[in-house]
Amino acid sequence: MTRRSQAATALAAGGVLLIGLGFYFLFLRPPLLPEDLRFIGTSASAAQGALPGLSAWLRRVFWVMGGYILTTGVLTTYLALTAFRSRAHWVGGIVAIAGLTSIGWMAIVNFLLGSDFRWLLLAFALPWILALGLHWSERAGPLREERGGTGVGDRRRAPPPATSSGDRAGWALRPGAEDRDEDLRLR
Repeated sequence: MTRRSQAATALAAGGVLLIGLGFYFLFLRPPLLPEDLRFIGTSASAAQGALPGLSAWLRRVFWVMGGYILTTGVLTTYLALTAFRSRAHWVGGIVAIAGLTSIGWMAIVNFLLGSDFRWLLLAFALPWILALGLHWSERAGPLREERGGTGVGDRRRAPPPATSSGDRAGWALRPGAEDRDEDLRLR
């Protein structure tokens, strides 16, 4: 498996984790966890007595939050299997910002809250970190010519291999541009 495939697979795994987390918030998360009550310093009965609509409201808030998390996971998985795998222009920066502002920020805030789930959420961020590390380490690899490809973000088509006559099947060099592939043009 190439480094590019490993990076895409790691990011896709991060997306699948977010899909699972979204389903949790949509269907399973109770309105108030024991850690929520500990943080605000009250009991479930006291919270319900003081704010009778709190549980119903929080349930709806978590439906919205779960939908957003699930959607982020779907989009992340799609991005991993398309633009991230093909190393589209700026995709590493976009993925870094998305990871930091989604699961990264969720993990940070849960550490600030002293959440029981802080380490789990940090583990959910690890595939993003691994994917970006692999993605950016590939960039430091050999030059385009040594890889035998056209390079990331290169808008030019690679010339076809030379035919037996030495011509590049349908390609011609501009006068004075004998060795520069960027000066190739289609006949």
